[in-house]
Amino acid sequence: MQQAKSYRDKKGFVIVKDSTVYRFVYHSYAKEYDYFMQSGLYQRLVDAELLIPHSEDALSETEKPIYHKILLPELIPCITFPYEWTASQWKTIVLSFLQINCIVMLSK
Repeated sequence: MQQAKSYRDKKGFVIVKDSTVYRFVYHSYAKEYDYFMQSGLYQRLVDAELLIPHSEDALSETEKPIYHKILLPELIPCITFPYEWTASQWKTIVLSFLQINCIVMLSK
């Protein structure tokens, strides 16, 4: 079943089935996704523990015309919402955001 949290995502959607999260990516995002993966930025952010790693699932013949990729992100053991975060958690996320942006700007 498509998750409500992905309703604004025009480039794909998320489905949770049997405790597995599937992220479907449409062809309209293929160029950006492939560039991100081939640029080395994905691996750099994963290695720095700033991005959740994922694997790619195989597409069936019926899915190939519709989707570019099906991603299987690593599960997060505990999901929280920003309104639940402490000041130190906010500090961590802001510093992570700044670190990611520094990495992106230095890779250009």
